[in-house]
Amino acid sequence: MMNANFFTFTGENVKVTYRIGGNPGFIALTYDDTANPLMGLNEGFKPAQIDTVQTPLGIMVTVVIRTSIDTGSTSFSIFVPDINVPYGQSANFTTIGVYKDVRGLIIFPKDLQITWSCVQFAGEAESIFIPC
Repeated sequence: MMNANFFTFTGENVKVTYRIGGNPGFIALTYDDTANPLMGLNEGFKPAQIDTVQTPLGIMVTVVIRTSIDTGSTSFSIFVPDINVPYGQSANFTTIGVYKDVRGLIIFPKDLQITWSCVQFAGEAESIFIPC
């Protein structure tokens, strides 16, 4: 068996895919919440735009999905489990995603408002061939 290297996450109005490995010039994470009329974002991120941290819960994968110098930013993190899956097969799991919203002018740090919210995701892990 090998560690899964491709993940699909489905939450309420949100779909995320994440691949581990491959060419750093290719998209490694996609974030799609176009089903949500208030957000409506469909974005791809290359490895250089993705922050990963190993935690006891799995790899925490983080991207900045919205940023504005005058209104703040929104980051999205999701916990990717360490799952062994035979090549060509898949395994299902559940995990959480975390949104961090920072509101206000970044030139006035003491006035920034920071909030976090969590979303549950159904996940599918696969071991696939990823070209370099």
